[in-house]
Amino acid sequence: MKFKALLLSNTLALALFAAPAYADLPKVLQNELAAEVKIYENLYQAHHGQKIFDYVDKNILKNIAQDDPMLYRLIESMTIAMVENSQKLVIKMDVQNAKSDVSKDGIAYALIPYQMTVDEMNFDGNMLAIKSNGKWTFSRFDTNNTKMLQAIKQIYPSLKLKDK
Repeated sequence: MKFKALLLSNTLALALFAAPAYADLPKVLQNELAAEVKIYENLYQAHHGQKIFDYVDKNILKNIAQDDPMLYRLIESMTIAMVENSQKLVIKMDVQNAKSDVSKDGIAYALIPYQMTVDEMNFDGNMLAIKSNGKWTFSRFDTNNTKMLQAIKQIYPSLKLKDK
């Protein structure tokens, strides 16, 4: 009985003091990502549609739109309108439980669990954060969206992402 209690307390101690999943990123990138997530969350809550859209990875979006400027503009205008016109808009990203890495070609990325409320609708899932060209971008990572997965794999082939 004492052995089980000791084993349980040691296991609990290890779990409590374990590094967060995003510890795979260098400390400076962890701090950058945490700061950008906070800004992103605040922009949502302040209903800044264009500033939120500025965080979207435009390469992924252009790939999804497949050279259709109308589709690109539609996605852009819908995103901005949703952010600006929602009565209640809250996003909470759990950066402490993100799964992250730096690819072999030096691209930092993380899958960050999130919960979002838009008016009376609730969503959850993972946000893909990518640091490319010195800037963090955020894209909803939906494993059921094959166009998005194909675009990510085509643009960032070195990222180790599981699609299921």
